[in-house]
Amino acid sequence: MIIHYKTEKLRKIVDDKNWLKRKYGEGVMNAVIRRISLIEAAPDLDALHHSVGRFEALESSVYEYSLRLDKGMRLVFSPYEPIPFKSDGGVDEKRVVEVLILKITNYH
Repeated sequence: MIIHYKTEKLRKIVDDKNWLKRKYGEGVMNAVIRRISLIEAAPDLDALHHSVGRFEALESSVYEYSLRLDKGMRLVFSPYEPIPFKSDGGVDEKRVVEVLILKITNYH
């Protein structure tokens, strides 16, 4: 999939391994690198259901998903607009081929 970032600052943070390591530790840094690679390698959003990383739709946020990084840390993203929908109103994850990285956050 193609990855976009909510802000240029976020893109720079994700690309800066040293900053990630200082801020979150080596484990999260490595997890971010693996999860970004996983998203890039996936043909569509649906494929992430069959991957490692505890992929889940966030119940508290409309059209947002996360991949677990470490304990409470999550990489949060959404389909890049325009979002393709199924006839029942849900996101057509097989047609989502671009995502928008929103944040790295701790849910605990």
